[in-house]
Amino acid sequence: MLTDQATTRIAAPAEVVYDLVADVMSTGQRSPECRSVEWLGEPARAIAGARFRGRNRWRGYTWWRTARIVAADRGREFVFATEPGRGIYHDSTTWAYRFQPADEGTTRVTESYVFRAPRWIQAMDTALGRPKALRRGMERTLANLKRAAEQHAATNTRAGKDDES
Repeated sequence: MLTDQATTRIAAPAEVVYDLVADVMSTGQRSPECRSVEWLGEPARAIAGARFRGRNRWRGYTWWRTARIVAADRGREFVFATEPGRGIYHDSTTWAYRFQPADEGTTRVTESYVFRAPRWIQAMDTALGRPKALRRGMERTLANLKRAAEQHAATNTRAGKDDES
């Protein structure tokens, strides 16, 4: 089992940040690895049990992974796990985002993963530098999430002030 996490503080309410993360169709806008996402069947929304497929790219390789949402608690946590496939895809990664309201309308966001696979797959991933790439990917994803959430929060704050005048 391989695991890691990254954390950032975002100047936006937890619900705003959660809504961006739970919009899995927009994941490709933040993740350096995910290119696109499509819902599989109903319900086509971010609730526990819903399934989606993501198209990913890393080091010139492209692949699809199917995932199931494990937890969707608005403003608190969003968790999904990839479904094991065959061969080199006989693994599962659980991705979790946890949102903790902090001081003055900020949110502490932690992205983490737990990679479960046979030892030979873990050894291959480690030799290829996958854990380091995932770490950099989480940091980049969180930076992009921060930018999007803070821009969203600022735009809505200005719009609210404009409506009051």
